[in-house]
Amino acid sequence: MKYIFLLFISILFCTSSIKAEQYKEYFDQLPDNGIRELATAAEAWERHYFKSVEYTINSQTPGYVRKDYSNVRRYNKGTKQHEVEVVVRRNWIDGQPVETNKPLDFALASIQDGGHFAFFVVELPQGVVAYTKDGRFRVDFSGRLVTLSGNFPVLGEDGHIFIPVGADITSSAAGQLYNGAQVLDRLKIVVFDSSLDMRKLEAINGAYFVLKEEVTFQEGVEGFKVMQGWVTQSNSFFAHDQWVISNSYTYVYNSLYKLINVDKQIYTTMSPEQ
Repeated sequence: MKYIFLLFISILFCTSSIKAEQYKEYFDQLPDNGIRELATAAEAWERHYFKSVEYTINSQTPGYVRKDYSNVRRYNKGTKQHEVEVVVRRNWIDGQPVETNKPLDFALASIQDGGHFAFFVVELPQGVVAYTKDGRFRVDFSGRLVTLSGNFPVLGEDGHIFIPVGADITSSAAGQLYNGAQVLDRLKIVVFDSSLDMRKLEAINGAYFVLKEEVTFQEGVEGFKVMQGWVTQSNSFFAHDQWVISNSYTYVYNSLYKLINVDKQIYTTMSPEQ
C-alpha cells in the first residue's frame, strides 16, 4: 500500500513536471531575475522529491548506491541571470552487510578507508565491463558464475568463472574460490584510488556502473575482505522527507505565480490605454 501511494504521488508530480516543462522556454526568456530564479528553484525541488522516491524504492536493493542532492545558486553568464541548480553526486559509502548464509552470496567489507572503493567486476553484453557492489551470484546453465540480477558473467582473474556441478564453494578473504581443496579462480575485485576517480563511473541502474574514462586501480587486496554468505545492502533508506519537499515545492510555485500576477498587473497598469 505504501508503494502504491508513492506511485500515485509520483504520477501527480510527473504531471506538474510536464506542465513546468511546457513553460520552460517562457521562463528562460523572462527578463525578471526573481521570476526566473523561482522557476529554476521549483524545478530543483521536483528533482529532490523524485530522489526521495528513488531512495524508498531502492531501500532494499542490494548494492544500490544512493545519490546526494544539493541546491546551488549560480550566476549564468550566458543569460546574465541567477539560477538554482541541483548538484548530484553518488554517496559511495557501503551499505550495511546482511548475512544470507548462501554460498554464492558475497559482500566486500571495508577494513580500511579505501574499502568503500572496492567493486566486483562483471561483463555486460558486447563485452562491456561493469562494476558493482551487488555480490549475489548464481551458476547458469553452462556452469558460469553470473549475477543474480541480470545474469551477467562474473569476472575472475582468468576471465569467466566456471563452477563444477555439485561443487562445495568456499572463499578466502581475498576472494579466492575453492571447490574443496581445488582452486577455481579468484574473484576480480578492483579498488579505486579515490572518490574523485569514482566520479568517472556512470550508473546503469544505481547498482551497476561503467567507466566513462580510464582510471588507475590500486594493486593488491588491501583495504577490503570478501565475506561469503553475506550481501551488501543498499546504502539508501526509506525517506520520510517527501512532505517537506512537497511543501517547499508548493511554496515556491505559489510564490512564482503570485510574482507573475503582480508583474502582469504592473505591465497592465503601465501600458497605454488602447
